[in-house]
Amino acid sequence: MLQKYLMMVLLLMVFFTGYSQDKMEDVVYLKNGSIIRGTIIEQVPNQSIKLKTNDRNVFVFKFEEIEKIAKEVAQDMDYLDNFKKNGFINITEICINPGISNVKMHRLISVENNTNGFGIKTVNGYQFSKHFSTGFGIGV
Repeated sequence: MLQKYLMMVLLLMVFFTGYSQDKMEDVVYLKNGSIIRGTIIEQVPNQSIKLKTNDRNVFVFKFEEIEKIAKEVAQDMDYLDNFKKNGFINITEICINPGISNVKMHRLISVENNTNGFGIKTVNGYQFSKHFSTGFGIGV
């Protein structure tokens, strides 16, 4: 039983570690307090860098202007543009629920839950915008 939990935790750690490293960007911190995010497209050692932002502007900075350069997780929300903005939608999920042994619900009540569970649910509806949708669903 312990091996199942360890395997599940390991798989979750691998998934979230891989997912969190998808979008990285270069960040230039200037001595005047400005922070510019984008991709370094050219770098002349000890002289200058050329940075292209997500909106395709290109900035050139001398090394004397730069406080530090870092690579950080991208903060933009461009990935939301890949989602459907309106129209019919379907969301289907499969659930696996491991039993969690004894559960104390109150000082005197203890419940045995050693069985594993399985479920599936689906929702069909309409997407009005990328932030609002409605629909009906069913699950087992």
